[in-house]
Amino acid sequence: MSVKLSENGVWWIDENGNKWNINDFSKENAEFYSETLFNCQHCVDSWDLEDCVSCTECDNCISCDNCYKSSYLTECSDCIDCAELVNCRHCFKCQCRRNLNKARHIY
Repeated sequence: MSVKLSENGVWWIDENGNKWNINDFSKENAEFYSETLFNCQHCVDSWDLEDCVSCTECDNCISCDNCYKSSYLTECSDCIDCAELVNCRHCFKCQCRRNLNKARHIY
């Protein structure tokens, strides 16, 4: 998928509103990462996602919803500082937790 430069010259943006900072990603990188987003909209500096909306610096999420700095999430919801979660729901500063849908972890 091709990307275009934003009007303010700060982002590479694809047709779904996903964007990558031009200081961190070349146009070729942004186009490559855009191809790894499936059914995602308005994600920032992210790749390898599915069904995500407004994720930031995420990778390998599946059913995301406002993740931030994620890694290997599966059924995300309101994660923030994520890492290697599986059944996430309402998280804040996550670290290698499992089955978060059974208990809410806020640090």
